Amino acid sequence: MKFPLTIAQVLAGVAIAAALLVLVFPPLPSGETRALALIIAALGLWATGAVPEHITAVGFFTMAMLFAVAPPAVVFGGFDSAALWLIFGGLVMGVAVIGVLSFGGPRWMVWLSLLIGIACDAEGLAMSLMLPRWRNDVKTLSVAWKLRGEMLEQRQEESRPIR
Repeated sequence: MKFPLTIAQVLAGVAIAAALLVLVFPPLPSGETRALALIIAALGLWATGAVPEHITAVGFFTMAMLFAVAPPAVVFGGFDSAALWLIFGGLVMGVAVIGVLSFGGPRWMVWLSLLIGIACDAEGLAMSLMLPRWRNDVKTLSVAWKLRGEMLEQRQEESRPIR
């Protein structure tokens, strides 16, 4: 006789049952109990893979809003982070480059995009090479050139011996 459920599905069911038990017999105050139950269920589903991860993630955010676990600014607060979008953008670009290079795509597209990227930021690259110390208020190459002169004069004055 073959068992109709996999081990992952059974463990996911145990996690959901544990979350329901937490809701029925609350160990914490009301709002914290709802959050604990939601976290137990989501972690159980993510860990077992019984439900696709993207479905679990959408369900987690949906349930967090429906159960009023936290205000929307707290639930979605991580999406406001610049670091998240930097990492996400890097992952997307990495997948795109790997897809082009490893699946026999046109390599000239990678080189073209690299050259366009360098050309678009040529002034910024030149300014960073020109200035001995980074400054965030430099807008153009001509301002960077004037600032470089001032920085070099200041450095020469500091290195002169005191008489």
